[in-house]
Amino acid sequence: MHSGGTDLYRLLIVDDEQDIVEGLFELFRSFDSFDLDVYKAFSGGEAVEWMRKTKIDIVLTDIRMPGLSGLQLMEVIRAHWPECQIIFLTGYNEFDYVYAAIKNTSVSYLLKMEGHEEIVNAVRNAIIKIIENRKIDDLISNANKQLNTALPIIQKEYFMELLSGNPIKFDQIDEHFEQLGIPLDPQSPVIMISCKVNHPSKDISLLNRVKWVQSIHMVFEKYLKRIVQSYYIEYEKLKIIWLAQPYKGSDQETVETETILNSIRGNLESVQEVCYESLGVSLSFVIDHKYSDWPSIPAKFQSISEALRYCTDKGIEMKLLTSKEIISDTNNDISIVQELFRKQRQLENDLESGQEEAFQTSVHPFLLYLRDQKTKDFRPAFEVYYSVSLVLSSYINRRDLANELELHIDLKKLTRADGHGTWTDAADYLVALAKLVFEAQNDEEEDRAKTVIHKVQKYIMNHLGEEISLSKLSEIVYLNPSYLSRLFKQITGENLFSYINNRRLDKAKELLGDHQYKIHEIAAMVGFSTAPYFTRFFKKLMAISPQEYRDKSKNKSKN
Repeated sequence: MHSGGTDLYRLLIVDDEQDIVEGLFELFRSFDSFDLDVYKAFSGGEAVEWMRKTKIDIVLTDIRMPGLSGLQLMEVIRAHWPECQIIFLTGYNEFDYVYAAIKNTSVSYLLKMEGHEEIVNAVRNAIIKIIENRKIDDLISNANKQLNTALPIIQKEYFMELLSGNPIKFDQIDEHFEQLGIPLDPQSPVIMISCKVNHPSKDISLLNRVKWVQSIHMVFEKYLKRIVQSYYIEYEKLKIIWLAQPYKGSDQETVETETILNSIRGNLESVQEVCYESLGVSLSFVIDHKYSDWPSIPAKFQSISEALRYCTDKGIEMKLLTSKEIISDTNNDISIVQELFRKQRQLENDLESGQEEAFQTSVHPFLLYLRDQKTKDFRPAFEVYYSVSLVLSSYINRRDLANELELHIDLKKLTRADGHGTWTDAADYLVALAKLVFEAQNDEEEDRAKTVIHKVQKYIMNHLGEEISLSKLSEIVYLNPSYLSRLFKQITGENLFSYINNRRLDKAKELLGDHQYKIHEIAAMVGFSTAPYFTRFFKKLMAISPQEYRDKSKNKSKN
């Protein structure tokens, strides 16, 4: 059986009889068909030490041992690694021991006299059980059953992420909307409508607040459902935002924006009146004065929020205005710029962590703003440009990438916004530079990975005569063992333990050509405790024994 090349399983062999441990250790270490990292212990106490050092997937252990017995060891294993599979191997066929062991579902039982084939099969079956236990189909099924209950909460969380400008993969927005059951078209622009409930009681309860918000939305739906389809959330206490699109299937899709806005505005007047008379609350509405595409929503949301805040600060009640009527375009730009500055930290985090897609999402509002500017000499646009420029230049300096990048792009323009013909040119420059930075970052990470693997390879070559475990190698390079195993395969194209065995074989062949060493000495020099284990290993890979290989080499040198 082969585990698929990516999953690695740690096998611990425990017995107080050294010959048994060494024999099984060599048996499983030489099996390329298993992705096994093999460890050995000569007592229950040594096994416990391994349990404390590293995760163990399978334990092959004697039941009766001096000190800590196999059954006592089982209790320790359960405490540390509950999913660990245990195979008891013993020469004692006594009912009480067998019963105590096999009543546990993660335990199997073998007699020592059953031979290697049965032991190998037992380990194979243990791996199958591990794979089955890792399946989470039932958990996913149960989660899906609960999804409908949690869906409104998830929808709100998703839209709060979108409105706040946190990374959303807009190329996957169709899939997101379908999965979350959001009743809007992700390919069509939206009109944003914001509402503030004025003068609520200061000690309003959460329940009453929820009732108010839901009631307001129901009134909104009553008057506007034939005009728009919408989605709403309460984004702050008693502040509601609707994202609306012309109602699908109606003639509204072909109506001009101005007509749609007038229709929305007229019906919102009715919403205000009904809510005032029925709920006793006054509402202030702000409608965006034009459609927004989805990537621009975070910046537009800040603009609408500023407009609604203006109403509150000025004590304006029962107002129904467009954002354009409240804040001039210049002030609106300044508001957007201020919000973009607050998102600068997200740009830094995405760049530092190498999240290229997330960075593209985070930087999109900055670039969109620049491309919207028609006047070259516009102070807020300079501020936006330099906010992105600062993030990139800081990273380039800290990573000492300037010399490499200057081969592909003019870095002087990074600090000279006026060096670009238009703001669109400036935005395109930032996109191109960011792409080069991530490429350099990827190259740097690949170089670091190669350095790590080279260190591992060097250690292996210098310690072929010793036990080489994945746990030890991972400690040397400070990496998770499973990750190191995957990384080694990714960089070299070769399984880590196949690499170790092949290097041992290469070294053995080299030493066999030097007749000053005896076979048992060569066995020890390439990490085998006895000559028979070494011979079995060599013959398996070369189809001839070490002595036969030596004799052939000797004859070749004579000829």
